[in-house]
Amino acid sequence: MKKIDSVEGDPIELERIALSTLSDFQKYSKLTKVRFIFRYANNEYNRDRGRAGNISATRTATTNLSIVPISKHPRSRNSDTSTVRFYDFNRAGWRSFRRDNIVILTEVFSVEKNRWTTDLDEFDKISSMSPAEYAAYITRIAALNPDNANS
Repeated sequence: MKKIDSVEGDPIELERIALSTLSDFQKYSKLTKVRFIFRYANNEYNRDRGRAGNISATRTATTNLSIVPISKHPRSRNSDTSTVRFYDFNRAGWRSFRRDNIVILTEVFSVEKNRWTTDLDEFDKISSMSPAEYAAYITRIAALNPDNANS
C-alpha cells in the first residue's frame, strides 16, 4: 500500500493504491466493485457548487452491468467520449467524470475473499482464465446483486 500525501497539491491523509491511469480504473471496474476518488472538473456547474478542482468523496462504483441492478441499466451508451460513466452504489445511479481528471483507486472488492482489498494479484489472474472459469467468476459477481437474481 502506498501513502499519498497530496494529489496535485491537495493534501489527503488516506492510505491508497495509486492507480492514477484511466486504464487501471477501467480494468478493475469492469471486473468488480471499486472504490476511488477523482478531481472535479473546472466547469461552471462545479464552480457554482464550490467544488471545481476539489477531490471527490470516495465513490463505490462499477462499470460491470452484472453487478448493477437491472432496473438501473443504462438505456443508451455514453456518447460523450470525454467522460467515463460509472454506476455509483452510494447514490444508486449513473455518474461520470472527465477522462482527463486524475483518478485514484483506493480499494477493489474481492469476490473470492468477500471483502475489500488492496491486493490486486487475484485480479491480474483473471486475464488468464479459460472461458469456463471466467463464466463461473461472472456468475459469482452477479450473485453480489440480489436484484439481478430475480430476473
